[in-house]
Amino acid sequence: MLNDQLDTIKTIKSNSEISKEELLHQQEQNANYVANIKHLEEVNTKLRERITQSEENLRKANSHKANHEKNIIILKKLEKEICDQQKQWHMNMAKICKEKDDAVRTARFASKKLVQSVNDYESQIKAQKQVAELLKCSLNEKEKKLDIANQQVR
Repeated sequence: MLNDQLDTIKTIKSNSEISKEELLHQQEQNANYVANIKHLEEVNTKLRERITQSEENLRKANSHKANHEKNIIILKKLEKEICDQQKQWHMNMAKICKEKDDAVRTARFASKKLVQSVNDYESQIKAQKQVAELLKCSLNEKEKKLDIANQQVR
């Protein structure tokens, strides 16, 4: 019976270590998500700077209308570039939001799994303590009976 309890404790400990490994894996994934978000934020900042620069170029083109046809071509090109950059910025923001949501979802899942594992482990430890207490009481009772039997034999 004690061997069964030892095996159960070893199994619980092994399950706890597996949960720790899963948590570490989830933490690595979360760190990767954070790194990706930071990278995308840098890209986002650069795109905003490019948009600002393109808008400034557009303003300069409007203020210097020496050659009307040339300016129209430049304006159309700049407008398209701004539009393309805004689309890119929106796509990047959507990607950042999705990755953030994925990271949050993953972190919540990992937290729930960890809490569940800890609760299961605590329940098993509690059950082990109860069994040990019952065995202790039974052993004490058997020892008392043995003492009584020994005294009767003497």
